[in-house]
Amino acid sequence: MRLANKAVGIVLGCLLPLLVAASDYTVKIYGTAKGAEGREVVWRADADPFSMRYVELDRCRIDEDGRFELQTDEVRDILPTYLVIDYYSTGLFVQVGHTYRLQMAEFDYHIDETCNAFIPSGQFPALQYVLCDTAGNPQKDGLNALIGQYSYWYSRMVEPNFERINIQGDTRPVSAFIRLADSLYGKLEDPYFKAYRDYTEADLKSFSGLASRKELYAQYIEGKPLNEHNPAQVAFLKSYYADYFQNNRFLPFAQVARILNREDFTDRQRLSCLADSMGLDYSLKSERLREWVLINACAEIWGDERIDAGKLQGMLQYLQQNTKFFTHAAALKNLMEAKEQADSRHYFTGIALLDSAGNTVMVDDLLEKDKFHYFVFVRAGYEQCPSCREEADLLNKLWQSAEAPVKAAVKIVFVNCDYPFAAYFHDAARRRYPWPYLHFNGNIDWIRTIDAARFPAFVLVDDKGNILDSGFNAPSKGLKARFEQMGRLKARKEQAESDPKE
Repeated sequence: MRLANKAVGIVLGCLLPLLVAASDYTVKIYGTAKGAEGREVVWRADADPFSMRYVELDRCRIDEDGRFELQTDEVRDILPTYLVIDYYSTGLFVQVGHTYRLQMAEFDYHIDETCNAFIPSGQFPALQYVLCDTAGNPQKDGLNALIGQYSYWYSRMVEPNFERINIQGDTRPVSAFIRLADSLYGKLEDPYFKAYRDYTEADLKSFSGLASRKELYAQYIEGKPLNEHNPAQVAFLKSYYADYFQNNRFLPFAQVARILNREDFTDRQRLSCLADSMGLDYSLKSERLREWVLINACAEIWGDERIDAGKLQGMLQYLQQNTKFFTHAAALKNLMEAKEQADSRHYFTGIALLDSAGNTVMVDDLLEKDKFHYFVFVRAGYEQCPSCREEADLLNKLWQSAEAPVKAAVKIVFVNCDYPFAAYFHDAARRRYPWPYLHFNGNIDWIRTIDAARFPAFVLVDDKGNILDSGFNAPSKGLKARFEQMGRLKARKEQAESDPKE
């Protein structure tokens, strides 16, 4: 998205230098977030529909009065964005040239984080806010108000009936919601909201079976422009074309696998064969949509053991270099970078922890050459994690009795995940473990990424920071045997390296 927006800006800047001023693209957000004083608010947007990456539009520190100001010039039309404070977020649709004043509901982040920081993020309530006019009065019109009201009725009428609709095939809740939306919004002409509503309801019709695929295609896809900045349209298209390589009759998966795995094919030939076969599908007459579906389908099958990942990546790299749609080129770049990071599982680098003196300790500096690293994630508030102390005591006894080969092969690192530094400090001073014991320094995204927010958690890492095992045995479940195995592996490697080569 960032590349796409910059490219659009460059083109328009060249063609209309006298008509379009740079300030026309400025979007501003300012407001208050009481309770979040001193924290950062980050303004983001999704980078593309495929990679799960985002672009950062701006960020700032919330001042002592709870005020913040954000600004970007990377919006070119209407863009769905979200504001993030710690691990909470809220959505906001922004339009080029507009200024938004937000009054966020007061919230005690400090109390909440000590209790709920490690709840899976999907269970967090969204940050609540009120959009205000320049006088500070709530705005009751505009795109965000419309979508907010529409979403309210959706949650009231449809969400509680998902099981009833899906399992029992009862379409009445969907029909009732569409009739209500017609009565409330049928005369509104806002094109973005109309498209948002149309595609939300198209997805409901598809989900409930209220309309056939042919009817949905004719009404919502055929001849329609593709707006990747309308989340309702993207959600509908991803639903309509879900598992495309597995389910469509024009290109059976076995044929996809043969095309992608053929040794004698070039990347160009693989792409050409897939595109030609997809072109037989009546619903993919549009070249742009066909390519969009191809990228989405490749993202879905990436990692399938029946597909040669290297050949799939080579074909996508060729498409990235040759597509005529710059948004697709940017999305492919994001997708391949995200896949490369996920495949490497290289997450134990670039993270700053704290020692008991408050000094920064980089995770990279903890990794020792040719060693296995056994990271243990705990909390000092034992009422929240009663097994943390038990497992730590067992590990301490195991380590004291470990043989020299084990200690030469394994390095233990404890990471305390209590938000209050004082809780960690007192525990570190009391325990005095014979291994590094550090504070997680608020790196909640890192903890979630490596799946360590289930205390105590045990993660095995190599000397390059690659995760070898995130379901590693606890001290109470056979860890001694695993440690001894690591000792033998290191001894064999050293023996092999010391033997003269023939």
